[in-house]
Amino acid sequence: MLSREAWLAIRDFLGLPHVRATETFFIYILYFIIINVIGYFVMKVDKERARAGKNRIPENVLFSISILGGSAGTIIAMKKSRHKKKKRSFSVGIPVMLVFNVIMLAFLIYMLYMS
Repeated sequence: MLSREAWLAIRDFLGLPHVRATETFFIYILYFIIINVIGYFVMKVDKERARAGKNRIPENVLFSISILGGSAGTIIAMKKSRHKKKKRSFSVGIPVMLVFNVIMLAFLIYMLYMS
């Protein structure tokens, strides 16, 4: 955890209103980074299992990770590994979830700094 002086320096550099909001903001950003990395790797593992003919990761797990904030990582893995691109539920559903995730993050930041 960063010291109070470090948070104050970051707050002053970014022009943010107060330390508590800054710390919470970084927690939100860290969460979204972690969930997107998880989304990427889960989709990648599913592709590897599909190639090997092994048990697949259920689609509801892939959608759950995406709706919880991991849609960007899931989309990157879909494009990079050419996995589930032809399934309409993924080619349309995951980008819609990305829009939802961006709106959710913007709302959280708005509530954090306007309250």
